Amino acid sequence: NKYDMALNLYRQASRVMIDSVIEDSNSYKHQLEIAEIQLCIGTIHMFLENFLKAKEHMDKAFSIYCYILGDDHEKVGHSYIRLGVLRMKMNKMKEASDAFKNALSILRHKGFRSQHPLIIEIKKNLKRAEFFLKY
Repeated sequence: NKYDMALNLYRQASRVMIDSVIEDSNSYKHQLEIAEIQLCIGTIHMFLENFLKAKEHMDKAFSIYCYILGDDHEKVGHSYIRLGVLRMKMNKMKEASDAFKNALSILRHKGFRSQHPLIIEIKKNLKRAEFFLKY
């Protein structure tokens, strides 16, 4: 299917980027590209409901972003959103809620206003996660 084909292409891209990191002294750019690829692989696994594999790849991307860009970078905020959605799908509502709160904090700090569509979507997901936490 198309998801399997996409996974294979992303895996190939990941291997090429890892080789580039080994050969290149300016490897932080390649490491960020590896993070993007890992995030895409994780997202595909999430759609396929391979949640543990999704978590593994998304956590790798998150770690790279934090290490290279810092804990308060916008990409880290976006990663928290994906991690929150994944945790919701895994029925881990406390972890989902925490991820959405972290995303809100970072993105608000970066200047995203409360009427921004992304902030509105995060708040909806946060509300949903907190609702299910109660029941």
